[in-house]
Amino acid sequence: MVLVLSFIALTTTRYWTSATPLLPGGDYSELLTGRHLTLGPGQIPMLLTLKYIVPEMRLALIKEPGVKPLPINCPEDLERFVAPLKVYSEENFVSFHLDAKNQVIGYHIVSHGTVTASLVHPREVFKCALLANSHAIIVAHNHPAGSLTPSKEDLEVTKTLIKAGEILGVNVIDHIIVSSNGLSSLRETHGYLWP
Repeated sequence: MVLVLSFIALTTTRYWTSATPLLPGGDYSELLTGRHLTLGPGQIPMLLTLKYIVPEMRLALIKEPGVKPLPINCPEDLERFVAPLKVYSEENFVSFHLDAKNQVIGYHIVSHGTVTASLVHPREVFKCALLANSHAIIVAHNHPAGSLTPSKEDLEVTKTLIKAGEILGVNVIDHIIVSSNGLSSLRETHGYLWP
């Protein structure tokens, strides 16, 4: 899944950016929504369109064609998705996006960190999830040193993401820790984190 941000710069700093002459006898009721009338040169009524003075941002979500969503029923089902995390030499934090049937519809690499840490903020985790209309997410990160034991920071990040997910309506189903020694589900080992 690729996220494309398109920035469209306006060519003027004025609020009124386009003018259309109105001919007598025409029905312009549909055109007047969000627009204003003024008199142009020679007292000809002109229709002015209001534009913002800042660049417009457009977001587009582009899915790779031909990929069928795959269901997740238990943490072991996720192992095929997190396989690349087992070999990375730095910490990576990834979110997997699920639909209402718990099928993985895409993923997003949230952060690429150092040998011992990966910075994660809920804004970055849920940005792509919201754009993808995800019903829920599963997050995963690797421990390059091989440990499957969550750090204090791992538990704090998980708590924060669960709270943020509740507010946004995108549930955090699990947080998986991955290493060359396997994987560990925080939902199974630290279930008290979930309400």
